[in-house]
Amino acid sequence: MALKGLGAGAISVRVQAWTDQVRAQGFEALWHRLSDEEREEFVRFASRFDEILALEAEKRWQAAVDAYQGLAESFPPYSDVAIERAGYLVNEKINRAIRYYNNGVRALEAKMYNKAMQYFDLALGIDPYMERALYNLGMAHKLNYLANPEANHLSKVSAIEAFKKLLKINPGHLRAAAQVEQMSRL
Repeated sequence: MALKGLGAGAISVRVQAWTDQVRAQGFEALWHRLSDEEREEFVRFASRFDEILALEAEKRWQAAVDAYQGLAESFPPYSDVAIERAGYLVNEKINRAIRYYNNGVRALEAKMYNKAMQYFDLALGIDPYMERALYNLGMAHKLNYLANPEANHLSKVSAIEAFKKLLKINPGHLRAAAQVEQMSRL
């Protein structure tokens, strides 16, 4: 059983030692040295790890980070692997999405609506569940439309779509609901 897609960071000494042993002795030899209890624990860990990788495949980065932290607490012998992966996600995914989001906010404040939309789209490409980016994407489209309704008529539709997508993720988002209602009346 291989651990898929570990991040670019340095692998912990314990994990590297295990990897070196597997290469030198083969997985079967090491597997047989484990007690039945250790094997069961490893299988439970690997199974849970695979479930968390599914969260990553869905680009649910924060949920995956939280799950890796829980995994590290639940399986102390393998905590290095879980912590390593959580750190990779925070550094490579979540922080990059936040940087794009912040650039989008700055562009929105400068009334550079198309640039803001690009940055919010980049953030959402990394984290499609980033509610703030969805809301501000809708606002960028709305403001773009209001700046020139005839030339930017598609921005009205895009604004409503962004707000509705946010409402699918968070049905209780009152500001998004109000924006849908307001944009529908324009």
